[in-house]
Amino acid sequence: MPERHLCRIRTPKNCFAEGKRKMGNHTDNNRELLKNFFTGIGKIINLQDQVITDYHQYEKVIDFEKYLAWDPQQEYIKFNANPVNGPILTVQRPNFTSAPAIPNNLQEWIVAEKWKDFQQTPEKKEQIQRDQEIEKFEADPSRMRSWKKLLPEREAWAEEEKRLYQIEKLFQTLYQLNMIQNQDFDSKELVFAFGLFETKETNPIHISHPLFTKKLRISDARSEENILEIFDAGENLEVETSFFQEIQDGSVHQIAQIGKNFLRYEDTINIYEEATLEPALKDVLSKITSHGDYCTKEQLPGARIKSQRPYLLSYSPLILYRSQKSGIAAFLDKIIEDVDKNGKIKPHLIDIMSPQNTGSNSASISGNPESSQDIGKRLNAISGEDEEILMTKPANREQLFIAQEIAHKNAVEVQGPPGTGKTHTIA
Repeated sequence: MPERHLCRIRTPKNCFAEGKRKMGNHTDNNRELLKNFFTGIGKIINLQDQVITDYHQYEKVIDFEKYLAWDPQQEYIKFNANPVNGPILTVQRPNFTSAPAIPNNLQEWIVAEKWKDFQQTPEKKEQIQRDQEIEKFEADPSRMRSWKKLLPEREAWAEEEKRLYQIEKLFQTLYQLNMIQNQDFDSKELVFAFGLFETKETNPIHISHPLFTKKLRISDARSEENILEIFDAGENLEVETSFFQEIQDGSVHQIAQIGKNFLRYEDTINIYEEATLEPALKDVLSKITSHGDYCTKEQLPGARIKSQRPYLLSYSPLILYRSQKSGIAAFLDKIIEDVDKNGKIKPHLIDIMSPQNTGSNSASISGNPESSQDIGKRLNAISGEDEEILMTKPANREQLFIAQEIAHKNAVEVQGPPGTGKTHTIA
């Protein structure tokens, strides 16, 4: 690929418990304080961020491959036509045409409203009242010939309009999303999703969620040409793992290694081309479980019915519109990563919770000795999110300060080991 795609991991909530287990034997007050802070944030995020196990639950789902089938010649929809710095998806608004003209000898016999509407079946009048007599349509052989000749032409027109209507729906969906995203740019995200991981319908919990996502942006720079373009936003590839917490199966393992395994193939893959991804996705699936089948687009419908294995993985590209993670969640990810990799807490994380502690054991976050003690700047240093945006979001401010309050309480109730359904109290 032309650029290096690094991965972030959306972590399962079970990692909260894992982090607490690793820290449980420490008695240091600072570690205990940070552990409570860690737990407090986890509690708040758990309440706010529902774990999505079925991608249909997101605000908007665009299965654009379905629309590609309506435009096999790529007259209006082009996917991955120019992957080097170009749009990954281009949609041009189609031009609709009028129904075939009605000949003079059929003008009063054809129901005009239905004739002009491609979604309706054309209809003719069987008879017309003329003074004291009734004239039947079939009484004139020339009318019958005109009608039979005209019907195939009208049917061909209607079929073409139905095809264009599907493309128009995709254009309108993207147009509306572009308007919405311009208003919700700081709380919503548009992503390209692929690597659909599914459990069979016979499983107690049905999972249907992509493993990988990449942020996108919509451009209306060519709107005067009735063209909308979707570009890769250039941000890191994300590995989605939160839905795995719903799978109680000992054969599902090495979830934390998904991103690392996938990146082994980064020089040979294009995430917008299924053919280049098949080896990487098969390898990822083999690391997750030995009880899964990889399926191509053509194989997937049959595998959903016939496969004897409980898990399926397919390329299945989608475009999703959903709520994005806040700086609080990014902060939590950093803590989890530090605990998982190092088994300890770095001094600057302690400094987040103890701004009044300026002793030698407290490391500066940014390296600037005059760094402000403001909690927003401290959070910004860890999460990487712009402080101004972060702290102007009421939800983020509320989450942060509630988390601090929880952390400083004398006792915090935390979740027990995964699967036990128990809680215990840290004094």
